[in-house]
Order: sequence, then C-alpha cells, then structure tokens
Amino acid sequence: MSKGIKVIAGLDIGNGYVKGKASFEGRKPLMIDMPSVISYTAVSNMPKAVTPEYIKGFDNEMDVTINSRSIKGFDAGRMFVGQRGIHSGGNLREFNIENTVPKCQDALSTILILSSLASAALRDHYEFNGRLPDDNRLDIDACIGIALPIEDFMQWKDVYAQSLTSVDHDVIVHNFEQDITIRVHFSRVVPLAEGAAAQYAITNLGSKFLQLVLDDARAMGANIDPAYTGEVLASVENTLGIDIGEGNVNFPVFSGGSINVEASRSINKGYGTVLTEVISIVRNEQGMSFDSRKALADFMLEENPTPIKRKKKEKLQRVIDAQVVEFVRDVIREFTNIYRKVGAQLDVIYIYGGGAKDVQRVLYPALLAEVSDENGDTLPVIYLDSSYSRDLNRTGLYEVATVAAKAVWDK
Repeated sequence: MSKGIKVIAGLDIGNGYVKGKASFEGRKPLMIDMPSVISYTAVSNMPKAVTPEYIKGFDNEMDVTINSRSIKGFDAGRMFVGQRGIHSGGNLREFNIENTVPKCQDALSTILILSSLASAALRDHYEFNGRLPDDNRLDIDACIGIALPIEDFMQWKDVYAQSLTSVDHDVIVHNFEQDITIRVHFSRVVPLAEGAAAQYAITNLGSKFLQLVLDDARAMGANIDPAYTGEVLASVENTLGIDIGEGNVNFPVFSGGSINVEASRSINKGYGTVLTEVISIVRNEQGMSFDSRKALADFMLEENPTPIKRKKKEKLQRVIDAQVVEFVRDVIREFTNIYRKVGAQLDVIYIYGGGAKDVQRVLYPALLAEVSDENGDTLPVIYLDSSYSRDLNRTGLYEVATVAAKAVWDK
C-alpha cells in the first residue's frame, strides 16, 4: 500500500557530487545536482521568499533537520546541504576518501539520499501546484536505485537497503516562514555496483549513441577496426568498465550481459585522492593552502584569474600532473590484473565517471598501449566525454528503479 506521493529515483551519491533523477507520480523527471557536502549549523536564518527561481535551485539551498533512526545521534542535527553548506563558511562534512569505512556505513550517504528526495519533492510540488504544501507536510513513497562501490555492494547491499526500508524518515525544511516536514517511506531500495549502473545506461542508449562515442574514440586516435559500428557495440554482452570516481575506481565486468561480481574489482583511490595529495604537498607554501579538495578543484576551475592566481594555478597544475601519473599507474596495475583474466572474452572497454576527464591525457594512451597487439590494432576502448558520462549512473539507476517500482506498485 502506497504511503504518499509515489516517486521513482536514481541517486548516484558520489564522493564528490550527488547526481540524481526523480519522477513524482509519473511526471517529467527532475534532475538533482549538488556537491556531496553538508555543514552543521545552529543558526536560525531569515525565511526566504518563495519564487520559481529559488525553488528551481532548491537542491543547493536546503536548511534541514533530519529525524531518522538510520542516522546516529552524533551525526544528526540541523544542517546546510550542497552549495549552501559550502557558502556558509562552516566546517564542511564530506566523505573521507582516505579511511576504510564503507560509504554505505557513513551517515552522510543517508543524509544526502534523504535531502535529495526532500528537495525534489518540494520542487515537484511547487512546479505542479504553484505553491508550497498547504499543510506544511508532504508524504512520499519512494522506489530508488542507488550505487555502491563494488566491495561495499558485495558485503553490504542487503543491510544498507534494509536500513532505509525498515523505518520512515522525516526531513524538516527550515528555509521558509513555517517549517515543512517531508516524510520519506521507501517501498523498495535497489543497490547496484558502481559502474554497473552506467553500463546499463550505455546499453539502453542504443546504437546511435554508441556510434557517436565510437566516432569520438577514433578521433582521439584509437585504431579501432572499421567493422565496429554502433549496432555492433549495442549487441555485445562482454564488457569492462573503468569508472573514475572521486574516492575510488570501479572496474565492473559484464559477462553475458550480467555483472560478473567475482571478476569485478575496485581500488580505494580516485581523482579526489589526487587532489588530497596535492593539498598535503603544498600545505606549507605561502598562499597555497586549501581546506578541502572541493576548494582546490574550484580554484583550478576559476576563469580569468588575476596574474598572481594564474601563477599559483600553473604551479598547482604541475603538482597535480605529477600526482595524476602516480594515480594512473595504480589504475593500470589493477586493470592489467583484470585484463589477464577476462581480456580474451571482452568485446569493448568503456571509461567514464566524474574524474575521467581530469586523467584522460595520461590514462587513455596508457590503456591503448595495454590492449594493442603487435600490429597496433586494439580492442575498442571508448573514453566517454564528460558530457556523456555525467548522467550515466543516474540514468541507469533510474531505469532500474523504474523496473522495481512496477514490481512493487503494480501488484
């Protein structure tokens, strides 16, 4: 029995960013995009005016308290979410990519899932009704797909899903004159191995999409047999993905169209690890300290810097480049271990993920060298541009959640 507004959502809770896709009662899906950060606060802020522009960006404006037995008391409290947390000037709470605690056991993961769904629920209600809830309350019934690192998936997928479905959760929104409570009930939570969701999305995007990425790969220098077309790739079932994340790299192997968990691997390093190492290296240099990897990433993305900032960026880029080389060595080492075991069966290799573009200049030629034969011919190695890979995980997770919702709600 449904306990509220039905929502189908795919949520990619990355170490760096949350990327989601959510549809309420079958309406047009909303996209969720925000940094995977919060900051705690005890401040009561002035209520905000309700405007379409403010609600449209509500993912990154939330001031919430979450009441859930899935979150330990120490991690509970009032908090700013996403960009609001960054701009608050408070101490940021982000995923610690240097420890060994499974992401699904980190309360931040649950906080971001609930905050994402609550923000999307308010956005959807406002867009559909033209106002906030009359009784300052919304009840939603969710079927969601979420991604876990491969090792976490193997050990924790059932426990994590049960922690969400076993209780209802309240998200209290403090942004407006009166608090609004969004109660979240989970009818179904479907965990997938990270990278597997992206592979499902790649397959579902079809031959036209795959022809585009093949053309891109050839333009970047991959010597792929002309007989490979988008239609050929759409039909293959034996693939290896390399999903470059912020805190880990996942290597999902698909055999016969299904995830081969025994052959799949991951390493506890990602592009965020590179940035963390850079912060440590330059920490004692004047004017070169950063309080988070997000701050460093934002600094490097700054356009039209002043002359002094330009010099700092050039110096930082040299340090980043050196750390990227070390990171790629680790990726190639794990890749070759997997390739020795399953390489003969593979039809194509895909590289994607939030950190893929940042390491492409070093990683792509290294991968091509590993899979090229004596004539220079290679297995198709498809490096997905960030414009493609940005949405892959959430798209795949959303499709999986859609199937799960039919099984639950169409009974």
